[in-house]
Amino acid sequence: MLARDLRVEGVVRGAGVAAAAATVADAGGRTLHEGPLPEVAAHLAGGADPAAEAVIRWSLEVDGKKLLVARFPLTLTVTVTATDGTTSRATREIRK
Repeated sequence: MLARDLRVEGVVRGAGVAAAAATVADAGGRTLHEGPLPEVAAHLAGGADPAAEAVIRWSLEVDGKKLLVARFPLTLTVTVTATDGTTSRATREIRK
């Protein structure tokens, strides 16, 4: 059985962004996706000034096979690390 992947998109905004990562978990607490947001790393590697205000679009895909057994709603957590070492988190619910 083929299962469609779930594409999740968002934006990281702000000054002093050093890194960002995302986690998608199901209602049972199982992690379906976890890892850094490569678009943020690529933005910084491209010579962008980390102190400057930035708007960085990102996207990730959750494997459709994992979604077949996932319990909804899903929870997306994006963690942004600033150049001063502080972190901030944003959490959103993803419904079927």
